[in-house]
Amino acid sequence: MIRKGTDTLDQIPHPDDAIPLDGKSHAEIAEVFNKTTVFYCHDPYTMYAYYAALCGCTPVVIPKPGLSAQEWRAGFELKNGVAYGVDEIAWAKATRGQLIADMAAAKASETETVVQFLAVLQARFG
Repeated sequence: MIRKGTDTLDQIPHPDDAIPLDGKSHAEIAEVFNKTTVFYCHDPYTMYAYYAALCGCTPVVIPKPGLSAQEWRAGFELKNGVAYGVDEIAWAKATRGQLIADMAAAKASETETVVQFLAVLQARFG
């Protein structure tokens, strides 16, 4: 996937059998993720990296020039399961399970926030 990552196109040669994802529907992208092993992503901030991991495909974000892995991860709630460069592929695979747990915890927290908000609305407006 390229999207906002045009400045990293020269860093990694694309294999001849690479499947471009830009312009595909969500269903088509999920199908690709479910049948491939690695997702190279030039857009460093796309949620598709996490979708790939959920499908069992290892996401590899192509590093932006001058942006370290630590800087890239700073501020992210979800830090596991995504390789920042090919050197982190083993780490991404090893932490995929933690990513799934982190995503479940984030969903539970968001759900609780919505429930609390609805309770405030109910109390205020009956």
